[in-house]
Parts: sequence; structure tokens; C-alpha cells
Amino acid sequence: MGMSTGGTRSINVTPLIDVLLVLLIIFMVLTPIVMKLEPIDLRTRDEGCEPAVPVVVELHGDGTVTIDREPAILAGELAGAVRRKMSPRDPVVILDSDDSVPWTDVIAALDTVRGVAGDDARVSVRLHDQR
Repeated sequence: MGMSTGGTRSINVTPLIDVLLVLLIIFMVLTPIVMKLEPIDLRTRDEGCEPAVPVVVELHGDGTVTIDREPAILAGELAGAVRRKMSPRDPVVILDSDDSVPWTDVIAALDTVRGVAGDDARVSVRLHDQR
């Protein structure tokens, strides 16, 4: 009398699926509303302003340094030479180095250039094969 011979007990997943579908629909409706697109003004420069010309600092394997392909300068004069060549409004410096230059010299030149150019400057390093 008190014994049931029924099968195994299982959870009814239909209400769970209904709740998940309702949540999915709510999120699909709210996502475009939450993501407001802000207009972007691409005209950031004055019409009369010229784009910045990068200063190219080249480190050679023989220890010489050239700036914008001008005659070699000493490593100690690098800061002053970069300061004279660099645009104060939009500083862009490219540090170009042969692969034969010791890495410590490249890092020292990079630190010097970043110190002169400041935090707002765009400084990039290119290493190339001398072949």
C-alpha cells in the first residue's frame, strides 16, 4: 500500500526554459538602448595645420648617430639635436637602428629621445638588418 512503483523523479525544465527565453528577449531589447552611439568628430586638426613630420634618429653599427640623414653627431649631443628638430605641437620620433648596435645603446638612445620628447610624443623603434 505505501510503496510506489513509479519511475525516477525528474525536474520539470519547461519553466526554466521559459524564464531563460524571457531574459534573452529582455536583453536583446535593452542592448541597443544601453549602447548609445556617440558621434565622433574626425576633424581634430586645423585646416591650415600641416601633419607632423617624424624626426628619424638613426643609430649605426660604428657608433655614429644621424638625425634626418644629416651628418653624424655624438651620442651626447642627441638630446639637443632632437629638441631642435622636433615639432613642439605633435612630436613624432622614429628611432632606427642597425642590428649590430648593442641593445644597451638602443635603450639609452630611446630613453634620451623619450626624455626630450615628453609623455605625449609618439616614439617608435625600428631594428633592421644591415645586409
